[in-house]
Amino acid sequence: MIKKIPLPMAGLILALAALGNLLASYSPAIRWTLGALAGILYVMYVIKMFSSVEKTREDLQNPVVAGVFATFPMATMLLSTYLAPFIGKAAYFLWLFGVGFHAALIVWFTMTFALKKDIKLVFPTWFILYVGIVVASVTGGAFGAIGIARACFWFGLCAYIVLIPIVCYRVFVVKNIPEPALATVIVFTAPGGLLLTGFMNAFEVKPQLLLYFLTIVPCAFYLFALTQLPKVFKLKFYPSISAITFPMVITAIGFKLTNAYLTAQGTPIAGLPILVKGMELIAVVCVFYALYGYFKFLTAKPQS
Repeated sequence: MIKKIPLPMAGLILALAALGNLLASYSPAIRWTLGALAGILYVMYVIKMFSSVEKTREDLQNPVVAGVFATFPMATMLLSTYLAPFIGKAAYFLWLFGVGFHAALIVWFTMTFALKKDIKLVFPTWFILYVGIVVASVTGGAFGAIGIARACFWFGLCAYIVLIPIVCYRVFVVKNIPEPALATVIVFTAPGGLLLTGFMNAFEVKPQLLLYFLTIVPCAFYLFALTQLPKVFKLKFYPSISAITFPMVITAIGFKLTNAYLTAQGTPIAGLPILVKGMELIAVVCVFYALYGYFKFLTAKPQS
């Protein structure tokens, strides 16, 4: 089973850990169960990487896979918060490793793909790579690393603003996204949701104008992602199905935190709590749909 684990599965691992945080308000047991499942899959994933180094290098020559691979350091950062109560300071160093690994991956990816200036190498997964480091903003507070958390947020926000027209041009004008990568269009909703979540976690003072921007833009891309989900569900299984998981989860988390913040400020938005419940449900469906697909894929007997 471990030998069959593809690099994009890191996205599912990240989503399971994030889903645990999303649903923690309902029961701590749900959080720990999903976190434990993510942890088990993470260990299997690492074993696969170290046991198949050449295959990993080969897969990373694909720009889609290379972009999705950023979910590995993102998952590392998120899982470190689960481990903090058990391994103490070691969890902080694991978190730092995740941040450093992600930063190094950005540099490598830029030199390998971005500097070629080939629009056909651009995919929505570029959002994962360049904005994904904002997971440090979501998790940094757990280790008191507010400076790093805020620096990663501003980097991610700048990258997001630059990438929006480039990725939109690739997807809506150039088009011709290969079928195995079609699920990555759902990634459009991920960076906005992640930035909103990072903003809520890393900043005590929240400028109103920035809050509006980080709320309205993810709304637009989330609605677009919803229109694409039925098409993705009709596709046969591809490892890229993990692309529908974390984007839906992190956007739901961002809006859940926003709803809590606005309520605490005495400026609640009517209907937002209901919207959040719906987003939670969609996130659960997407994660378990992908989890079931991966389970069938990993446990299927080789065809003779």
